[in-house]
Formats: sequence, C-alpha cells, structure tokens
Amino acid sequence: MLGFVGLIWGIIGYKILSAVNPNASPIEAQEFSVNFNPEKQLELDTFSVQTVNRDPFLGTLLSNKKKIKKKKRESSKPDLVWPSIIYQGLVKDKNSNVEQIFIISVNGKQGLLKRNKVFNEVTIIKGNKKELVVKYKGKLKTIELKR
Repeated sequence: MLGFVGLIWGIIGYKILSAVNPNASPIEAQEFSVNFNPEKQLELDTFSVQTVNRDPFLGTLLSNKKKIKKKKRESSKPDLVWPSIIYQGLVKDKNSNVEQIFIISVNGKQGLLKRNKVFNEVTIIKGNKKELVVKYKGKLKTIELKR
C-alpha cells in the first residue's frame, strides 16, 4: 500500500514540475507567399420581360382590359399647421387627490392647465410624466416631455 501511495504522489509531483518548467520548443516562423490574382468579371446575361398573352396553367387568353385608376378627391381644407407646443412637466401633490396640473408652452407663452382646459386653442386631453395628448382644431397629437 505504501508503494501505491508513493507512485500516486510521484505522478502528481511530475505533473507539477512539468507544468512549472515546460520544455517548449521554439516556434518557427513560416513564410507564406501572398499573391493577389483577382478573377476577371464575366459578362452578365441580359434579359427582357415580355407580356404573356396566355395563362400557362389554364391555357386561356388573358384579357387586355386596363384598370381605371380612381383619382383621390383633393380636400379643400389646407393642411393643419400646429403651433409650437412644448410639454415642460406636471405638478401634483403626492398625498392629495388633486387633479394634475400640466405645464405647457404654446408659441412661447407658458401656461398651467388641468385636463380638458383650453390655452391658445390647444386643449389638454390626457397626460402623464412622459407625454401629453393635446387637441388643436379637432386633431390629436402626442407631445413628449422636453427637459
């Protein structure tokens, strides 16, 4: 048994010594010849698309009826130009049930408004800490908080 234990410790000691003192052979640098020979471009095949007069599956002739495009009616209303609206934040007491008051700036004029109140033709529909939904001349728009 003593011989077996000595053999195991000998193997462990040999592994440790070989790891600490490796006999690494020097790495030889290999030379590679690098030649760049680009392949010549092959001429591309060209093709043309032609109309097909016969259905390949049914064998029937296709009709040459042209579809009539419907013209959209131009609206007589000009595009709505929104005023400059900047959402600057909201004020609310954490402990009370008072409605939120939003701070907005419309065309450079600042105002404090509650929900469904009008300021320079802009109505506040709803809002939170990050964004505000406003209505101007019947159109809705979401405005993000500016810091």
